[in-house]
Amino acid sequence: MKIFISYRRADNSQAAGRIYDKFVAVYGHENVFKDVDSIPIGSDFKQEIDKAIAQCDFLIVVIGERWLSAVDGAGRRRLDNPSDLVRIEIESALNRNMGVIPLFIDGATMPAPDELQPSLQELAYRNGAAIRSDPDFHRDMDRVIRAMDRALSSTKDDHGETFSNETPADRILNKEIRKEVIQQASQTQQEIICSERGGYELICIPAGTFIMGSPETEEGHRYNEAPAHEVHLSPFYMGIYPVTNEQYGQFLSDHSSIKKPRYWRDQRFNQPYFPVVGVNWNDVQRFAQWAGLKLPTEAQWEYACRAGTTTRYYTGDSQADLNRAGWYRENSDGQPHPVGQKEPNAWGLYDMHGNVWEWCQDWYDVNYYTMSPVEDPQGPDSGDVLVVRGGFWFSFGAVCRSATRFGNPSGVRDYNLGFRLVKSIHKDFQIK
Repeated sequence: MKIFISYRRADNSQAAGRIYDKFVAVYGHENVFKDVDSIPIGSDFKQEIDKAIAQCDFLIVVIGERWLSAVDGAGRRRLDNPSDLVRIEIESALNRNMGVIPLFIDGATMPAPDELQPSLQELAYRNGAAIRSDPDFHRDMDRVIRAMDRALSSTKDDHGETFSNETPADRILNKEIRKEVIQQASQTQQEIICSERGGYELICIPAGTFIMGSPETEEGHRYNEAPAHEVHLSPFYMGIYPVTNEQYGQFLSDHSSIKKPRYWRDQRFNQPYFPVVGVNWNDVQRFAQWAGLKLPTEAQWEYACRAGTTTRYYTGDSQADLNRAGWYRENSDGQPHPVGQKEPNAWGLYDMHGNVWEWCQDWYDVNYYTMSPVEDPQGPDSGDVLVVRGGFWFSFGAVCRSATRFGNPSGVRDYNLGFRLVKSIHKDFQIK
């Protein structure tokens, strides 16, 4: 997807900037063109604009209250000037019969055809969308992105695969497996919900009892996984995959004062659908509060990971089984990968094994299993470090087991450490 954003600085450049940031978070900087600042000095700006638009799939026209009425220094309406940049951009796109999508901000509406120059009147018949301010901004933009993605349903990826009616998130998932998961969720009445902010997907995890920890006979067993003990959990919603850079970017765009993750500008880790890394436990708490969610307890994490299994991984006990489920030292090529590319577990969760370590809500205590309550354990009351789970893209296989547990100081911002979130269901059960 390549996008050209047309806007008038005198109208609302701040809103255009947020729209730009949203598209960049989904499609990458190299695929979104917003301004003429990059045009080489001395170049014919009309030719350069036409060349840039020719490379794009859509022209986004940001229309605010002053878009139509803006005037130049002589008091003439800018759209009436053949050299007006906004006019040139729209004319170029209409002449190419490409997708032109008006986005209306600040309550603006589409001008009537007779209010526009003849060369622009076709714009009045293009279907557009209203983009509201917070808390509705991301919800409105997500609808636009889904519509754009559907419009390009015949686009092929680098491997010649044809996409059909998919959102950007669908493109990074194994489509056949995802289809099965959605179908299974429907059959088992596992509701899928979406966070009010950030568009984060969670699936219902049923209440149940499981054996937490591992027996001494399990290959890779560590002393802090004993004793294996029974735990009962209330139902909750669990993130289908770790929070991605794209989703974290939405949070940052709403909080300009928040410190960016440590590796935010590192191309090895900052691709839109990679799990976000370089965030410490307190960063995660701020994101979770913004999204209206929580970190999982350690017990919730392991219960959700196992999805009814008692094997080392939710796919089985062998290295071949781990290869199906996650990215680790033997198959990752020494780097993280987009979420959702491996096989999900029986409850529709991806990337529980490997790819990135995941923060949990609990304090870490090596001996906690000797005193853990049976009902909805919340972890120790205090501690020096916090639980992380799952292993990462360069971990040995044994470290990626369902039972593996480690602790990290709350302030660590590492390249291998991300998170996923949960939402409580039972009204009497509150995650601390």
